[in-house]
Amino acid sequence: MNEPASLLERFGRGLLAGVALYWVGAITAVRSAAGVADWWLPLALALGCCVPAPRGAQWPAATLSWRTRLAAGGLLAVVFGALVYGALATPSRHWDGAVAHDAKIYWLSQAMTLQQPFFADPAVFHHSPDYPLLLSLLVAGSERWLGGAFGSGSGRIWLPLVHALLLVVLATALRLAPGGPRRALGVVLACAVVPALIGVGGGGVDSGYCDPWLLLATTSLAAGLASRSPWELALGVVLAVASKPEGPVYAALAMVVAFVLGRRRELLVIATALAAAMVVWLPTQRQLLHLPPASTAVICLPALVLAALVTAALVADRLVRGTARPMRWRAGLVATAMLAALLSLPLLRTIVPPTSAVGVYLHRGCELSQGLANLPAFARAWLDHALLRWGFGGTFVLLLVVVPWRRHRPTAGGGTGLFVALGLLITALPFVLSHETDPEHHLRSSLPRLLSHWVGPAWLWIGLQLGAGWPAPGAGAVDPRPTS
Repeated sequence: MNEPASLLERFGRGLLAGVALYWVGAITAVRSAAGVADWWLPLALALGCCVPAPRGAQWPAATLSWRTRLAAGGLLAVVFGALVYGALATPSRHWDGAVAHDAKIYWLSQAMTLQQPFFADPAVFHHSPDYPLLLSLLVAGSERWLGGAFGSGSGRIWLPLVHALLLVVLATALRLAPGGPRRALGVVLACAVVPALIGVGGGGVDSGYCDPWLLLATTSLAAGLASRSPWELALGVVLAVASKPEGPVYAALAMVVAFVLGRRRELLVIATALAAAMVVWLPTQRQLLHLPPASTAVICLPALVLAALVTAALVADRLVRGTARPMRWRAGLVATAMLAALLSLPLLRTIVPPTSAVGVYLHRGCELSQGLANLPAFARAWLDHALLRWGFGGTFVLLLVVVPWRRHRPTAGGGTGLFVALGLLITALPFVLSHETDPEHHLRSSLPRLLSHWVGPAWLWIGLQLGAGWPAPGAGAVDPRPTS
């Protein structure tokens, strides 16, 4: 077993579990007058590191030459060092980081509670009030914990740590993929140097945005789908809900993939984690929006809706399982359900608060047909940002090259490809529901960040596909393709 790699995986897995545990406790405690205790962050991280490694998570023996390992380690060290410097040298330099997160971080670092004027007084304006606070709580909690020893701004070390954790999740998912460690390392390095992530623009790792956390969540979900790991799936769901308002939608896409592939266990895991995370988050969201406390029935409504959807999915799965092409039947049912959901958006307006980040789209005040008129501009902008500007390096170019090449060959993606396809398709939804009077500006400012959420899953799928045509590596390697 490759001990250094295994220890790195164990540390990354434990750190992610600790972050998720910290958010669950902090997002609940922050509503009270006492707020989040300073000792909760180190305790949650320590508890996360106690999570045992799953069975069969053995790394193969290292077969890379010392020159290859030295060159790869040097490149990663340079990238990480640059990100650390960019994160710690200055505060956030772009819009969301400066106006949405840094202000919250400052006041939370003074008192880790929402019962202070900045959050509690409706007359005090702050941008994006109902963001799920994962980044703000982590950085503020670390400032209170580390600030005395390392100075102001030390909590921003979490920004480059997200990039490192992303690479650990990606490397872990590829560790036993056919094709050998050399191709897996190449994929990890390619993801590490994607310009949109390590550059200085908004949404980059050191920009202070929460998009890298959502990227980490989608990569964890993709890794869970590929390896059929309930742990990665549950962790990805919690991180998605804790990161940004679109997180629950991405978790729902993972549910769709599990249903289409007939994976009932993964479907139940994702739905349970999503229901629990939403029940924990919704009371705090209402407090941030200055809404009156909701009844238990209202708070549990998402869980009840998810339970009904999962029940219907399980019944449909049993009905189509004996047919000749069950996957096509499931895909047809999903397409019908998505169309019905799109047509039922007016009903959702009665449930979602109009001042929330999602509500401003649902309560946009114009017809859906007007939003559909934005699709040609969206298609042009997608091609421009994803392929022509090279802000994402070769991510989406290689994705489009590999798709036809692998179309008639066995897939080792385990649902990752479908997850990426649905994720890229749904990037159109904010522009169809857009309330912006200048759609071109909206596309320029938002589309690159939406695309960045799928960089990790895209590289995971590429890595699995590139290795699927070659013999598996030496002793200890297994085929990660699902057996059913």
